Amino acid sequence: MEKYKRTGQAAWDKRNLKTISTKMTKGEYERFLDKCYLARIKPYTLVKQLVRDWMEGKRQPELPKVTVFWDL
Repeated sequence: MEKYKRTGQAAWDKRNLKTISTKMTKGEYERFLDKCYLARIKPYTLVKQLVRDWMEGKRQPELPKVTVFWDL
């Protein structure tokens, strides 16, 4: 059986969709996957919704304290 090719859809995706990502330790990632599984949500669905909520002002993340060396 030949695999169905979605060349038209792939071209549209390449022009119109972009990917965001982050790095986590292996332990953090495994814990994240476990929590997603327990919440019955796909990991990338959760990330997408968190980012969209933040952009719409529904969520305000706790910003880390950053030391700016040129202000010392």
